[in-house]
Amino acid sequence: MEKTLKDTANSVIGKRCKNSNEPLITEEMQRLMDNRKSLKANKSRTEEDRQAYCQASAAVQRQARPDKQRRLEEQCQIVEEGLKTANTKHAFQVVMKLRKTVTPKQHNIQN
Repeated sequence: MEKTLKDTANSVIGKRCKNSNEPLITEEMQRLMDNRKSLKANKSRTEEDRQAYCQASAAVQRQARPDKQRRLEEQCQIVEEGLKTANTKHAFQVVMKLRKTVTPKQHNIQN
């Protein structure tokens, strides 16, 4: 019954799309993550599978560091350009997005 409900909801409403101007995850990173995901199911079978999963996980982390640094440098460049062109509102928004910690919305049950 749950599957039918979800299928109907997806066909009527559709899935929500993220509004992102540029991808945060590169194609190379996506390929490494898919490889790690495929190895995860077999990591408890043998020692070689566990080692392969650990290596794939380390590769994902190694790739994530420069990607994160590149993204941060791009955001800083946007802030600097905004301050040069006296577009302080946009620069301030980018700075606040970088500093702000993400907190999920809480949907409390109301009686």
